[in-house]
Amino acid sequence: MVKKCPLCGSNEIRFLVKPYRGGSIYVCGSCGNATTYPLPVVSYLEDSFFDLPADEFNTYRTYAGQITDFISEHISKGSLLDIGTGAGFLLEAAQKRGFAATGIDPSGPAVSFCRTRKLKVLQGYFEKYAFKSRKFKIITCCHVLEHVTEPEKFIAKIKKILDRNGYLFLAQTNYQGTIPHLLGRFWEGWVPREHRYHFSPEGIEDLLLRNGMRIKVLDIIPLGYTAVWRKGNGPIIRGNIYNLLNYIISKFKIGFPFVGDQMYVLAEKL
Repeated sequence: MVKKCPLCGSNEIRFLVKPYRGGSIYVCGSCGNATTYPLPVVSYLEDSFFDLPADEFNTYRTYAGQITDFISEHISKGSLLDIGTGAGFLLEAAQKRGFAATGIDPSGPAVSFCRTRKLKVLQGYFEKYAFKSRKFKIITCCHVLEHVTEPEKFIAKIKKILDRNGYLFLAQTNYQGTIPHLLGRFWEGWVPREHRYHFSPEGIEDLLLRNGMRIKVLDIIPLGYTAVWRKGNGPIIRGNIYNLLNYIISKFKIGFPFVGDQMYVLAEKL
């Protein structure tokens, strides 16, 4: 079991839930974040790339558009770095809104796929990449922080390569949302074989403050499940029954008050 919070060092640890996919989740009573036990060992093969079916491209493009719409409400055009850019949908959306967008990803096939679409992408791990004197107006990190071995060092590096008035955007799951409370161990946001950490609104604020960043805007929204989608002339079910339950609760906002299980966080340097 977890005896000490790896994020803040507190001993105020208690068992939270045992996800149906395996493992256990322990929550810190001090910082409010949670940890998977045993910690997953995620080997990201640099030659791997998770292909998306063509009919899912629009879903991801829509999601990327929502994120860049959110960012554009608060930040004017400038240089943008997207960490873990994958297929590059966020880069495409950011470029359309006038940002000078660059991505970074360790996957060779993903980088090649982006470059065939004339997107500017660096290959490598963000933690190891030498940016030298380069600075960015905004750095985006969408559902990446939960995979990172050392989040504090990760955020410290982000802060270092941000402009003096730069911003960090995070998209993270919120384990304190309505859906996790209703579904418990069957919440689709529990991915114990891949996610080392799980964040709450208070917890992400604590992590950022301890590393010299302050939240400017925090939006809590539904994660946006796609358990039901259309193919041909009719709807079909995609995924397992638990994902369908997640979808239904999210779609119809079952539970009062309804609290989303995803956070959009915009943070600024202190």
